[in-house]
Amino acid sequence: MSGAGMSEDGMSEDGPNWRLSFRVHHPSADLSALAERIGDAFDMDPTAVWRAGAPYPNARPPGQVRDRSYCTIPWPNDRGTVATALAESLAALGPLREELAGLVAAGARLDFFVGLFVESMMGAVLPPGLLGRMAGMGIELQLDIYGGPRGGPMGADLLVLRHSPVAGGRDGGEMEGGAVVGFYRDAWAVSDAIARLRERPGFCDWPDGFASDLQWLDAMAWPDGFGDGDVPPGHGPPLAPPVFARGAIRPGMALYRATHRRGGGAPDTKGLGVFSSPARAAGAIAWARGLPGFCDWPDGFAVEVWRLDADGGPEGMASPQAHAP
Repeated sequence: MSGAGMSEDGMSEDGPNWRLSFRVHHPSADLSALAERIGDAFDMDPTAVWRAGAPYPNARPPGQVRDRSYCTIPWPNDRGTVATALAESLAALGPLREELAGLVAAGARLDFFVGLFVESMMGAVLPPGLLGRMAGMGIELQLDIYGGPRGGPMGADLLVLRHSPVAGGRDGGEMEGGAVVGFYRDAWAVSDAIARLRERPGFCDWPDGFASDLQWLDAMAWPDGFGDGDVPPGHGPPLAPPVFARGAIRPGMALYRATHRRGGGAPDTKGLGVFSSPARAAGAIAWARGLPGFCDWPDGFAVEVWRLDADGGPEGMASPQAHAP
């Protein structure tokens, strides 16, 4: 299937809507020389190379080390289709076939990572012969699909990336919960963030736990409150909810996420919205204080400070007190 401006081979009127990388995972081997040879074959620089036992940079707590060796090398996506790129990259790997087979025999895992960036519907046709050649070299195919066009989300300003521990982690167990890990300008940035985060402590144990959602800037969520509770007399919201003109999206800009945490027997955190200034976040909180549900926990509000296209969590807190927007 394909959407407006899209073809069934992963192309749009503006060029490729995909990314392709070749990745090697090994329990312990030094992959740096292999990564350089593959990079030469692809005419691209490796984007990540490390060896098992190497320390994680900026790990918290310090002292954590990588439990496996890894490298990833991108394929140029300035021409052709997904199928063409896979065929050409397989041909480029041909001279390294015996070396790769030896690594697989020693416990390595090889894969092509394909990110597809969809506006509505699209597809990619992979011929049986191509898949057979991949299987013959022991190469897996991983497809990740990202909603929203390359230039930004569908009708929204941002994408919010979340991570939730899911079944199938390294210990075979299952956990519940999840967390926002970043806000990004478009699906390309989300794809890059997932590739980085999948190799970090915690995230690497649940590599399939990522999901992205649309996020509007300077728009309030839960404008009518939640639950069936009543609002005490004199505690209602102002006469009208805050309405903001959308702020401009700037690289690396600060984002202010207003949240509310309900205590009691079933703690629950709700996002009130992501705003372009602390005053706008505080204005949303001022409105929410008088709404059903929120008014039952008036001390549960907070404002987190995030950085656009930065991974891992908020970089600080701002005052939840209201100011003129």
